[in-house]
Amino acid sequence: TEIPSFTTVNSGVTSISNTVTVTASKDGCTSATLSFNVTIFPVPGAFAGDQNICSEEFTSVLITGSVAGTTFTWIIGTVTGPVTGQAAGSGNLISQQLISAASATVEYIITPTANGVDGPTTTVTVSVSPKPVGNSLTESSVCSGTTLNITPTSNVSGTTYTWVGSNGSGGGGSI
Repeated sequence: TEIPSFTTVNSGVTSISNTVTVTASKDGCTSATLSFNVTIFPVPGAFAGDQNICSEEFTSVLITGSVAGTTFTWIIGTVTGPVTGQAAGSGNLISQQLISAASATVEYIITPTANGVDGPTTTVTVSVSPKPVGNSLTESSVCSGTTLNITPTSNVSGTTYTWVGSNGSGGGGSI
């Protein structure tokens, strides 16, 4: 008969070596022992955090692992919104320039691998906010003491504006 199978467990972060000894017996007779080594590698993990960036900026998703020597690959998961620049890849840093004219998200699905063992995937979401583009403003001339009304517009609702005059005056507000 065969030796019953058993499940190996290594919940640590380094490999474990174990010697298994087998003795055969029948009718009171036993064989010489046979031994073999089993190395049990830990299952690696991947750790990374979600990120918020503005359009045309680079992601900076740093990936760390639970097991020394872990390598990482990623694929693209769910993408929402009109965003470009995302791509599958490998390494411990996802650095990609994402461009979007509207709010968008990109999911990166990361797989850690150490000693030939793939760990569970980790999903990181990068949220991309569009850069507001203001309209051009026309030059104005007013008399001292007269209120100057400037009405900027933007392609992104909720845009906040700040202004600085060449004489150091300034202000801010939202439309």
